[in-house]
Amino acid sequence: MSVALPAGTYSTLRDWSLAQRGNASHYEVYGAQPLQMAEPHTVDSELHPVFRQRSAAIPEGYVAVLPEGRYYGGEDFSGAVITPDNRLVWDVSTNFIIPNWVHPIYRCGSLPPLVRTAETVAVLTFIWSRNYFHWVIDVLGRLALLQKSGIPIDKYIISGDGPAAFQEETLTLLGIPPQRIIRSYNGLHLQAERLVVPSLQPYNLLPFKSNQVPRWATDFVRSELYRIVRPQPLSGFERIYISRKDANHRKVLNEGDVIRMLMSRGFREVTLAGKTVAEQIRLFRSAQIIIAPHGASLTNLIFCQTGARVLDILPTRYMYPCFWHISSYYGLSYAYLIAQGMRLAENEGIGKVGYVHDDISVDIGALTVMLTRMGV
Repeated sequence: MSVALPAGTYSTLRDWSLAQRGNASHYEVYGAQPLQMAEPHTVDSELHPVFRQRSAAIPEGYVAVLPEGRYYGGEDFSGAVITPDNRLVWDVSTNFIIPNWVHPIYRCGSLPPLVRTAETVAVLTFIWSRNYFHWVIDVLGRLALLQKSGIPIDKYIISGDGPAAFQEETLTLLGIPPQRIIRSYNGLHLQAERLVVPSLQPYNLLPFKSNQVPRWATDFVRSELYRIVRPQPLSGFERIYISRKDANHRKVLNEGDVIRMLMSRGFREVTLAGKTVAEQIRLFRSAQIIIAPHGASLTNLIFCQTGARVLDILPTRYMYPCFWHISSYYGLSYAYLIAQGMRLAENEGIGKVGYVHDDISVDIGALTVMLTRMGV
């Protein structure tokens, strides 16, 4: 028998917890945390507005337990958390914010029959979890909340946009074998005796705004994977350039010129395609200077040693500061270089979401000056 659609929404997971008048299981794991950013370096006469702030706040992190809560897997890898009183919890069901956007669940006439389980099931879905950065921060990072809550988990629901090798590898490293994973799919409708949901920051796409990277998430992944991988330094990888030539977008158009110049200064070109996560951890742990076009590979900065130097090469119209945040957490010296071309206006913030695929043309003269300022 089909099931009726959710009859209303809660804006946030916390709103649902507050509505239970003390009857809900709510675990406050981390309160809001202040974030202090070190000043970045640049060749420009003044910092881009995105890099001018020096303090911010990381939102709280918490876990809620929904007795007889439901999870529905929708189209386009979307997921929906549904409360016992048949309402959608918006912030953990939709991982981005677009004004007047309608969740795919409301495009269904009804929901398929329920599959019930007596197990305790945690929801770790995220709409872009096939991206390495979002996987590490928005999926694995929330394991920190579950671990600290002390709630025993039988199964974990993750998005069905895999399998990606890094997903399977990191879950195995963290002690979560495939038999404890439920991959979401369009039409999955599961009711658990206890549905455990860690909090999540949705991404604001219109207008496009950056989220503060939660340090509790990066600390968890860094410490746990360090403990398991036990990375030893690799000789010859002290200076590395991470190429995106194997990526589908945001390529460096004059990469040959960039690599020739960097090789003259002792750099080694590296591509991360085909490397295991353990190999990437060892690589970044060994590097003293990392230069890379902006991309998910720089998520691995969380594994660098204190004092490592980083140059993040940005497109002209996309200024996401996440790797500056991570560098500030772990005592890395962060610098950025904006590509050649028409730049964002001062009031455009990090840019529009449609700019994230822009290719990059590097000004070799500016790169040379930047390296000199970095002491390279």
